[in-house]
Amino acid sequence: LRLQVYLWFLKFPDVKWEADVSHITLKVKPGEDAVLQCDGPKDVQITMLEWIRPDLNSDGYVFFYRDERLYKNYLHQSFVDRVELIDPKMKNGDVSVILRNVTDTDTGTYKCYVSVSKASRRQRQLEKPGNGRNTSTYVALIVSFFVVVVLVLGIVLKRKILKSPHSPDEELYPQQV
Repeated sequence: LRLQVYLWFLKFPDVKWEADVSHITLKVKPGEDAVLQCDGPKDVQITMLEWIRPDLNSDGYVFFYRDERLYKNYLHQSFVDRVELIDPKMKNGDVSVILRNVTDTDTGTYKCYVSVSKASRRQRQLEKPGNGRNTSTYVALIVSFFVVVVLVLGIVLKRKILKSPHSPDEELYPQQV
């Protein structure tokens, strides 16, 4: 019994087909479970996942997922209650499925199609409401104020010393004439 798996990716709204990513041939004995591996794009929201077997034509899907749920009524009758996602949350783009209790009629080529939204994860930060300034702003303002005051005092003292008509020794020991 041979199962062939082809992986395809479809990205909406660009409607862009990517190359045939891989071709895997599985050898499975009747009665065993088969893992049909497919890795979709990472860090994106998967909006639709289709597993098909082309020789079934339009008789139904092997697996059909859209809008965060499985549509059993779209499945080919031979796959109902036999196929499920390995990782229901599809973390890191893992859209592999497990086909339970394989039979001779399951022999064929399986294709995986993935469509994703352009939405990406973004980090958000929540802060307490206030008057628009946080404590680090106040600290920076206070430190800046003291630096300016010290600079101004230093400049004033230096000018006063330079403009003084007497040397410092004359002030300590006044001379009489």
